[in-house]
Amino acid sequence: MPPPSIVRNIFSNWGSLLISVALSFVTAPIVVRSLGDTWYGLWGITMQFSGYLWLLDLGIRDSVVRYVAKNEAARDQDTLNAKVSVAIYLYAAISVATLLVGVVASQWGTNILKLEPELLPTARTVIMLTAVNMSITWLLNPFIGMLMGLQRYDLMNAVGVSVAVARFVGTVAVLTAGVGIIGLSILQIAATVVSAVATYVLCVRVMPAFRMAGLARSRRELGEVWRFSFYIVLNNLAAKIVFATDSIVIGSNLPVSAVTYFAIPSSLLQHLANGMRSMSQVFYPRSSSLEGANDKDGIRRLFLTGAKYAMLVGLSVAGVLLTLGADFIRLWIGSDYGAQGETVLTILTATSMLTFSHYTIYYVLLGVGRQRSMALLRVGEAALNLTLSLILVRRLGITGVAIGTAVPHVASMVFVLPFLTTRDVGVSLREYYTVVMLWPLLSVVPAVALGYTFHFFAPAQNFVVFCVQAAATAALFAGVAFGLVLTTTERRDVVARVSSLWKR
Repeated sequence: MPPPSIVRNIFSNWGSLLISVALSFVTAPIVVRSLGDTWYGLWGITMQFSGYLWLLDLGIRDSVVRYVAKNEAARDQDTLNAKVSVAIYLYAAISVATLLVGVVASQWGTNILKLEPELLPTARTVIMLTAVNMSITWLLNPFIGMLMGLQRYDLMNAVGVSVAVARFVGTVAVLTAGVGIIGLSILQIAATVVSAVATYVLCVRVMPAFRMAGLARSRRELGEVWRFSFYIVLNNLAAKIVFATDSIVIGSNLPVSAVTYFAIPSSLLQHLANGMRSMSQVFYPRSSSLEGANDKDGIRRLFLTGAKYAMLVGLSVAGVLLTLGADFIRLWIGSDYGAQGETVLTILTATSMLTFSHYTIYYVLLGVGRQRSMALLRVGEAALNLTLSLILVRRLGITGVAIGTAVPHVASMVFVLPFLTTRDVGVSLREYYTVVMLWPLLSVVPAVALGYTFHFFAPAQNFVVFCVQAAATAALFAGVAFGLVLTTTERRDVVARVSSLWKR
């Protein structure tokens, strides 16, 4: 199993994420019913607009994480200050650029949407408010990177959970007051401001020695930061095209209301993807540490073990989503949404089940400075994704967009990525496909069979029954995986840790 420190970090991130996801599940039906299909579709598009604005990050926060961790360990406060100051200066410029992008997008970008003319002024206002929110977010980013670099996930997550709870209460209040989509947009800005102030205060307390470096000192560090960040930028750009264009493709070719029927099942997979990132990102500093110690065998073990556990964790949830996800949407949002979104959910979930390992692979490669292969592969995937989605949306509607997303993702992450990267960490293709892919996928088959039995012969009529069925499906997978996938040593380790927790 992964070292205890990694496990603690994973559970810290997951605790925060689970609370946020639970709040989102409660909030989503309220928002859908309050806004209606058209305005909720626009809300989904603005969220993807935010996703595109994240491309302006330029990989800077990842650089902050790396250099804070490295220089804190070396007790080189001067270099640490200079590296973080570079990020602050860059983010200030990005913040201004974001506002300019918001002006352009709000005035001319809305023309591609199939909205009634009387709705355009509100759409423009919402998009501009989204840009304002992102401009504030950029000023927060270097301080989040500092907390991550110091491995103070507890503080970072405490802020995140507190703001998420406040945002939930605010959302209910705003929609109850009938303020609508503009009120929601203003609420996002208020939550970001509170988060920024709290995070800055915590950073000052945790690292009181931090001081802003002058422009001249920071400029000398810019080249190193950029060289590290370039392929992160390229990967992020391609990833946004892969995962953040669906709503725009649908909204520009079909009625905007169709976005809702895609966005709801897609959001379930997005929550799962966020959980996988929360798990996998802790392998980033770990692999850097192993590289610094020239521990090639350690990197190899981390790669295989991390990828295998990513598959197991992802499959434990995806097996439930694949078989019972439509029932969940039916109970959660309404029967129409469950029926119309089922095909999309099936395609996207099946795709994820084959590709969970790529999250760990990316962060291990990033940690050892070999992110180039992943970035270039993402570019090819993004181009094929966009091409297929634009072709298929006109023939198959939202199902075509799901297929356009699935085919390139499976081809690149299941077949091409292992071929390009396994040799770099001393893993054979045979070992990778056997340990990481074959046994985890075989172990989920009984759970899928049980889940579909529930779905077709005893569909849940309330959340209590659904939870029982989901728990039974996940438990069956866990039991089979425990015996089929884990090694003898790993099984003993699991039993020892569970026993330790039970005694507490």
